[in-house]
Amino acid sequence: MIVYNKLYEAIKQHLNTVEDVEHIDWFNDQYRNFESEKAIPRQAVFVEILDPVNWGQMGDGQNGTVRVKLHCVIFDIKDSPVPALEYTQKVMMALQRKDMMDDNDDQLTTEMIRSESNMPKRYNQVKVTHVTFSAELYDNSLIDPTQQVSNVTFTVD
Repeated sequence: MIVYNKLYEAIKQHLNTVEDVEHIDWFNDQYRNFESEKAIPRQAVFVEILDPVNWGQMGDGQNGTVRVKLHCVIFDIKDSPVPALEYTQKVMMALQRKDMMDDNDDQLTTEMIRSESNMPKRYNQVKVTHVTFSAELYDNSLIDPTQQVSNVTFTVD
């Protein structure tokens, strides 16, 4: 399912344009241990592709509705949620209504559209917000790059 990694890399490319984002990675419950450990003083985005993606046929390839949840994490000792909301807004704007493209500049998704969001939760000195996007994801890995043909006749004038 290499299409998931292609999507992650495309999202990462867009998030790298956000000045405040210092770290981008796959989501792996990274911030859940911060209550018992000292928080890492940096702003991060963790990318989670939500299950399931239900695939359908599209010509020789396939498409499915994908939901991508971004975990926007900031280190902040203030009691106000405003810095976390401002940070999440910048992250959201980097993807909102953008098509994700792969390394060959082939389209991976339709426009990414925000479908869910939430207010920050308190994790000691780390605040976390979530913003989820929905889009149609295309997988053309099933399409042969070349196709054999026979009995071709060319006429050159």
